[in-house]
Amino acid sequence: MAAVIVIEAIFEADLTNEQYAYRPKRSAHDAVRKVHELLNQGYTDVVDADLKGYFDTIPHHELMKSVARRVSDAAISQNLVGNGRRGNPQKREQTANDSKQG
Repeated sequence: MAAVIVIEAIFEADLTNEQYAYRPKRSAHDAVRKVHELLNQGYTDVVDADLKGYFDTIPHHELMKSVARRVSDAAISQNLVGNGRRGNPQKREQTANDSKQG
């Protein structure tokens, strides 16, 4: 759990307030509330993108290189690489183009 806290802080710093997916203490309901708030403030356009299957197309090796550039602790970095290689059993049951997203 401590590793999650450290890693979350590293990558959370890159995200803007408008990003809600896969973030701690944020949900789809929070995003809907924010859209409603902005519509009430006079904004008229809403943009949404659902990139189905996107995570299935990310080159794992390149992703791990990117993570290694940000996570300087070798033990944590190796743990992330090891977990990524083992994969997710639930993921293996899905088709190549069917990614479960939150």
